[in-house]
Amino acid sequence: MIELTEKQKYIKNQDGIFVIKACAGSGKTIAVAARFAKLLKSWAYTNRGIAVLSFTNVAWKEIEKFLFTEFRIEEKASNIYPHFLGSIDSFINRYLFLPFGHIIMNCEDRPEFTGPPYNDWDPINDKNAPYYFRERECNSSCKINNFSYNVNHELQDFSTRPHFPNCGWGHQYCKRVKEQLYRNGYATQLDANYFAMRILEKYNAIAKALVYRFPVLMLDEAQDTSEVQMKIIDLLIEEGLKEVMFIGDSDQAIYEWRTAKPQLFVEKSEHYHTITLNESLRSSQKICDFIQNLSSSDYKIRAINDEVKDFDFVPEFWGYNEDCYDEITENFISLCREREIELNNENIAILARSEDLLKKISGITSNVPQSPWKDIFTKEIANSKYLYINGNYYKGFNSLEKAVFKKIKDSPIVNENDKKTFIDRYGLRNGEKILEILCAKFQKLIVN
Repeated sequence: MIELTEKQKYIKNQDGIFVIKACAGSGKTIAVAARFAKLLKSWAYTNRGIAVLSFTNVAWKEIEKFLFTEFRIEEKASNIYPHFLGSIDSFINRYLFLPFGHIIMNCEDRPEFTGPPYNDWDPINDKNAPYYFRERECNSSCKINNFSYNVNHELQDFSTRPHFPNCGWGHQYCKRVKEQLYRNGYATQLDANYFAMRILEKYNAIAKALVYRFPVLMLDEAQDTSEVQMKIIDLLIEEGLKEVMFIGDSDQAIYEWRTAKPQLFVEKSEHYHTITLNESLRSSQKICDFIQNLSSSDYKIRAINDEVKDFDFVPEFWGYNEDCYDEITENFISLCREREIELNNENIAILARSEDLLKKISGITSNVPQSPWKDIFTKEIANSKYLYINGNYYKGFNSLEKAVFKKIKDSPIVNENDKKTFIDRYGLRNGEKILEILCAKFQKLIVN
């Protein structure tokens, strides 16, 4: 079992609204898991829980792993009712957008997602969609999935395209298409966050109910929060949320291209009680000093791991271009040998900022394989077969049904209204009818 540092112990026992500014390698994930575990073991409520949020599935699963391996929480925390451990987007979707989004969007049914990471459908480019600009007034080639509304309720293009601020049409066509999408129950994840914010702004009873449901909130990787996401948390605090932990490092912000604003985390540290987690368990003091020169932190980073803190190698910068990948790789390997570091996957690594760069370094020139899914329904049929083989008959039938919906509509996406129409017309809840339509559409049905 990992022995907590004194600062981690202090964080574990902290309460109220507070901020933790944590340097790289300081064990912030352990600190989050330790505080969560302590609260879980003494939790007295049956239908009220702790919400622990991060920004990726990898991040929250790391917290879950520590709960199990280090703090002896026997069940997976992600499945422990009434608590929630997951991504901030999934929390917003489950407790705000999906149950209440239709109220703000003026659509009849529970809204559905479109665009990445859920699918690649962009309605402006889909000639079968009613939102396609058949006689496009604006020829900018903008993608409507990149458009949403900011914290000030202004339409904004969250991509890096330069056209938006110089648009001479006043964005009226993009606004019109977005409103059509909303009325038909479609939304991107950016839209979902925005509508969740509006729900809390307009219906304080929903905000109060969510505060009652989750009286404790812990936000990991808080430097990657967007303005809209931070506004959601601020609205919950305004409605009485008194236990909030923000933990992160503004120097480790990686989602600025996805609307993250590290300055929001910095501002929280200026407003609330702040703790610095400035002891590196990972690096030598030489590395800490090197990073200090590049960091925006206002605290001294200290190496405390006895095994590595006195390692005397000073980090170096090596410039590179496409013609010197091999040379740099050879120099790196030579340096490792000089330092008597065994060359294996456990001891050394070359990190690349993109898959393309990694391929160039590795000398991989093979073409990216094409997707095996040749049409809009094959993937759903394959998924249905997989689910059926693994005994999940209900989900398997739903996946098969979805394939039929997509084939009938000839579209990669269907909403609840489409489903109701198809069910009324064809009686698709009948399994024999499903098979009949599949046979008619595909000529044959492969079942083995």
